[in-house]
Amino acid sequence: MYIQNIASYERAKAISGFYTKQNLKERGWFYPTIDEVMPSFDQALPNLIKPILEPIYYYSMERVHQLEKSAFFIDYQNAILDKAAHHLRQWGVARQPFLDQVHQLLNLKIKYPSPQALNRDLAAHCKMRLPEIEPSKIAQDLQADLTVQFLMEAFEPQLWQLESYFFHPDYATAVEMAVHQLLKGIYLTYPALLLGCHRFALRNYFNFQPAEGVLSRDIAITGIV
Repeated sequence: MYIQNIASYERAKAISGFYTKQNLKERGWFYPTIDEVMPSFDQALPNLIKPILEPIYYYSMERVHQLEKSAFFIDYQNAILDKAAHHLRQWGVARQPFLDQVHQLLNLKIKYPSPQALNRDLAAHCKMRLPEIEPSKIAQDLQADLTVQFLMEAFEPQLWQLESYFFHPDYATAVEMAVHQLLKGIYLTYPALLLGCHRFALRNYFNFQPAEGVLSRDIAITGIV
């Protein structure tokens, strides 16, 4: 997934007989392929960098190797490659034409939940992930981190359209632009989450720079946010 903590994947503890999602990506798996072909994981360990965030998922090597030989896996990967080839022919390899189209390519018309709905969903999310900790006991900076992570995971399907451009030389730049756009939408809707947006961007190796003249009013968000 794009949205989960990339840094934690790269530093994830290696477990004999298992792959992480980052390992699968290095083997040539596309992220939509992981979600479609192998939606369930075999083991999970807490996130080493931020235990409050999503755990690291592990997949049995034996299971992975069997799936890589299946017709469904091969057909799904080839479909993505065919789509990528089509778009590469359409856009070419020039930098500017592709990057200019990112905002039009991604239909990032997000319906942001109300503060009340967000707090309700977050409380349920925390109760499921951290049943032994009361939401009110979570430190404010971790509250912001968890909230931004929660929202970005919900918005992640918006980024799947970029997967077909995986081999384009500007793919990483386009993903960063799209993630930045999502973070900006979170900040404009919930100004109190500015720090969380900055921290999320830094964990994924880029700087969040909200445009000047953004909303100056602070939306009061009660509860975990």
